[in-house]
Amino acid sequence: MREWFSTLKPRYFAEYRSLKIDPVPRRFKHTLTITGAALPGARVELFAFDTKEYIDKTTAGADGKFELNVERTGHFAVVSGNTWKEVMVKKLNL
Repeated sequence: MREWFSTLKPRYFAEYRSLKIDPVPRRFKHTLTITGAALPGARVELFAFDTKEYIDKTTAGADGKFELNVERTGHFAVVSGNTWKEVMVKKLNL
C-alpha cells in the first residue's frame, strides 16, 4: 500500500506544505468530519489506507478550507493533488 502512495510526489514544496489536517476529535457518534486546508480550489479525496477504497471527496474553497466525512474508524489517507497525509480515526467507547 505504501508503494502506491509513494508514487504521489508533490510537484512543488508549496503543494506539500499547503495540505494541513486539523486535529481529529477523539469522540464522535455516527459521522466524523475531517477538516483542514489545502491549496485554494484543489480537489481533496479521502481513501482507506489499507484497501485504497474511496470514501469521500470535495474541493477546497477559495480560502483553502475543506471538510471530508467518514462514518467508520480506521486508517485513512487524505490526498490532495500529488501529496497525501495519514489520518487515524478511533472511536472511544465511554
